[in-house]
Amino acid sequence: MCAATTEDLQNNWPDWRIWRSSGGSWMATRRRTLTVDEVSEGLAHTLMENAEHELLAELDEQQRIESNRDGMK
Repeated sequence: MCAATTEDLQNNWPDWRIWRSSGGSWMATRRRTLTVDEVSEGLAHTLMENAEHELLAELDEQQRIESNRDGMK
């Protein structure tokens, strides 16, 4: 669908480390440790999806959650 390289994705999501697993899954791990509160509010430390577009949707959702959290402060 998107056909981006992991390097392209990494450039677009610098707060995440993004790669393809040996089994072909798309993976993303945050470059920082989350607090217990952040996790309880829906933020994830690591994402794993079967397809690139699914990972992008999850990254967008994580960004939305984080933006909503920041707006509540």
